[in-house]
Amino acid sequence: MQTEDGIVQDPIGPQLIEGEHLGEITVADQLAADPRVVALEAEITAMATSAENCVVSNPEDAAKAADNLIVMTKVEKALSELRKDYVGPLNARVKEINTLFKPYLDSVAGSIGAWKMALNSHNERVRALQEKAAEVARLNAELLQETGEILEQPPAVPATIEKTYTDMGSVSTRSNWRYEVVDFGALDDQFKLPDVARLTKLVKAGMRDLAGLRIWNEPIQTVHSRKEPQDGG
Repeated sequence: MQTEDGIVQDPIGPQLIEGEHLGEITVADQLAADPRVVALEAEITAMATSAENCVVSNPEDAAKAADNLIVMTKVEKALSELRKDYVGPLNARVKEINTLFKPYLDSVAGSIGAWKMALNSHNERVRALQEKAAEVARLNAELLQETGEILEQPPAVPATIEKTYTDMGSVSTRSNWRYEVVDFGALDDQFKLPDVARLTKLVKAGMRDLAGLRIWNEPIQTVHSRKEPQDGG
């Protein structure tokens, strides 16, 4: 059927072919056979031609531009809705599949995290022992120079496990430095980012003189379609 905009619409919607037929009938084939797509494609071609040398130099040209923009906006909306008809069922299937897989993936991620934490915890304990041994060695060096004696023998410290090889493969540990801002005022100015949302709000509210900013206007057009009167209204 046709809408008041002259755009062909199928109340049933696209029938996506699944299963063994996917190799025979492609989405491109379905689009080529969809009367809604065929109708829109003709309008799109006409639009591209009209837009090649579009110039506005008088009110009549502006009226022509407005009519073209209104039609093009309708076609753009129709295309978006049509695309949703095609991808909607697929997205629903993808969402269902992701939902079913999520418990498995969460469980595996938890198990992986537990073993990684165990490796990191071992290395953290070893590094703590290394720091203690280094401190004892430093104190012994000072005491030996002053008295000729030592405080105690440095504790035996195992090595950190940076890489492990097995018959199945290997696991390696590398540094991954992170950070957390604890004092924003102490940060160097180059690391203080502007509050984009607040600045946008101020400029849209009429502020035109803000230190450190260049403020300019980029006009945009808003397109409104005239509503056709309803039959019998």
